[in-house]
Amino acid sequence: MRIYSSLFLLGVLITVPLASFGQEVVYDPSVYQQTYQNYLQLVAQLNVLQQQATYLQQSLNAIKTLNSDQYTWSNVSDLTNQLGNVVSQTKGLSYSSKNIDTQFQKAFPGYQPPKDANQQDQQNLDTTLNTLSGALKTLNLSSEDFANEPKRMEFLQSQVQNAKGQTQVLQASAQISTEMVSQLQLLRQTMMTQANAQNVYYAQKTQAEASDEAGFNQMLKNSNARISP
Repeated sequence: MRIYSSLFLLGVLITVPLASFGQEVVYDPSVYQQTYQNYLQLVAQLNVLQQQATYLQQSLNAIKTLNSDQYTWSNVSDLTNQLGNVVSQTKGLSYSSKNIDTQFQKAFPGYQPPKDANQQDQQNLDTTLNTLSGALKTLNLSSEDFANEPKRMEFLQSQVQNAKGQTQVLQASAQISTEMVSQLQLLRQTMMTQANAQNVYYAQKTQAEASDEAGFNQMLKNSNARISP
């Protein structure tokens, strides 16, 4: 409270108007009232900041005391990295490949007559099937993590229901937040895998149509060249 009084006195000294040095101080009640209101507002703001600092410190202390032996944390970092590499391991096109642009251009060169139509069709079909197979294996690996979810959910429910005191409430909140982030990461991984498989599937169909049209037009061009005198 001592610091608040000092702040108030300082505000009064600053805001009281002086006619000039050496002249009598003019007392203005409106200035005094405004200074007092500013003082109360400053005190309120300092109290709020102090409460926020205390809450953050308590939250930090609670998180530091989390016992990792009590809770089976979602190990999604290793899982998502593993899932991202599965499609590449099946010789399919994967978004996680470092040279994905080169692989895509090689598999799907676009509108141009193929040197060997049958060979290109077979290669594109193999690439597409491998990609779809990798996507399916990715979902299979992700589903294996489901076995641990009931245990984690049961533990979280128990933590919330039996929480005593602010520290345990904060611990339960931190664990729930972590689980929510993990589930969102796995959901994002699933969506990326689905988009990956769909893109390769539609690219294979588009390439087949483009190759057929380009090959047909090239055949017509060669026939016209032979017929021309």
